[in-house]
Amino acid sequence: MKLLSSGNVYKNFIVMAIPLVLSGLLSQAFHMIDTIIVGKMIGENAVAALGATASLIEVVSSMFWGLGTGSALYIATLYGKGEKTRLVNTVKLTLWAYFLFALLVSAFLIIFYKPIFAFLKVDADIYTDAFIYYIIYVASLAVIVLNSCAGYIMHALGNSLFPLLMSILSSIANIAGNILLVAFTPLGVAGVAIATTVSATLTMIFYIFKFKKVFREFGYTGQKLFFDRLATKECLRYGLPCMLQQMSMYISSFAVSPMVNALGSSATAGYTVGMRVYSINSSVYQNSSKCVSNYSAQCMGEKKYGKINTGIKAGFLQATVLLLPFAFVCYIFPEQIASLFFKSGSSQESISIACMFAKYCLPFIIFGIFNNLFHSLFKGVKAMKSVLVSTITYTVVRIIASFLLSPGYGMPGIYTALSIAWIAEAIVISVIYFTGIWKSKALKEYEAKTEAV
Repeated sequence: MKLLSSGNVYKNFIVMAIPLVLSGLLSQAFHMIDTIIVGKMIGENAVAALGATASLIEVVSSMFWGLGTGSALYIATLYGKGEKTRLVNTVKLTLWAYFLFALLVSAFLIIFYKPIFAFLKVDADIYTDAFIYYIIYVASLAVIVLNSCAGYIMHALGNSLFPLLMSILSSIANIAGNILLVAFTPLGVAGVAIATTVSATLTMIFYIFKFKKVFREFGYTGQKLFFDRLATKECLRYGLPCMLQQMSMYISSFAVSPMVNALGSSATAGYTVGMRVYSINSSVYQNSSKCVSNYSAQCMGEKKYGKINTGIKAGFLQATVLLLPFAFVCYIFPEQIASLFFKSGSSQESISIACMFAKYCLPFIIFGIFNNLFHSLFKGVKAMKSVLVSTITYTVVRIIASFLLSPGYGMPGIYTALSIAWIAEAIVISVIYFTGIWKSKALKEYEAKTEAV
């Protein structure tokens, strides 16, 4: 466990960021390997089946990512304050609430799958496989998203190594499961979903034992779980805006999916691969920027307001440097990367559509880094209105641009709309940051005192 605000910030960031980034890359890697195994061993339509409902799964998962991130930021402030008893109880309450809520959401998604599939315009050629994958994945959603919440909490306590180890374990278990169930059984896409469920269950067991050890280190003596009104209120104050922000971001993908699916299964398959490539790149800067949110939250808890801006500088430099190698490779070798996902002789149209991400989006990904960095800052200092305004800008612009560009330009229009949305959000975030409207009363009072001195 580590306070990021103590000592050299740049050193603390890089020490925490490397496991965070590796963990994120491993998480994305096994999603990519899922797709590669499916594409190579089953075929192009199976890739499309995985991607047909991916946007919905992301929107639903984003609810839990947002709630988990927000609760973890409150836990980071408790850690900064040294309130260990309340911290332990809050962690336990969060995990139980998260799990039960996920069960309810899973039930809803299974009951109403028909109107969901109708909205997404799932192609008839892939409908059965898409349904099988969707049902198995959604049924195990509670365990899958609980891993994310557990990882966020460990990050809030300054520990990024253990989540990295869990990502390694999960990736190995998932890849082994995919190879076994897809290559040596007739399960098809069902095998991919089952492997994901088993790997998530395994890592969750390890997280439970780790939390028990951390609680003992904090002096936890086995007191019973109790309802803490203040902690619950604060978790919701952090978590609900984070949830809305995350959902807003992924709702744009959900809204765009019917436009992509309507272009046919080849477009769905190619877009699925393009988004896998995007996820690898975005996971680098998104996980790197988690240092900024946890650092800022800890600074707020310790009332070290003067150190917050240092985190911005360290975070931007770090995220940019870490991303460059991945972005460069994806930009120079898009066709070779896209071809990894398909059988020899597959539709050239799918590969071409997958390659379009490098041409239309990668040159503008610097705006994605910029936006995510300030999301992390605003979350850490609880300036959630600023996060929501900027993210809603991104969502609205992407949906409108996709709607306007896709009829005449097809998939190039879909990808171009994503880049336009990044740029529009960056403009809004710049205005928010430089006008100072994101700053809390405590920060403004601190700056006023500093200037007076």
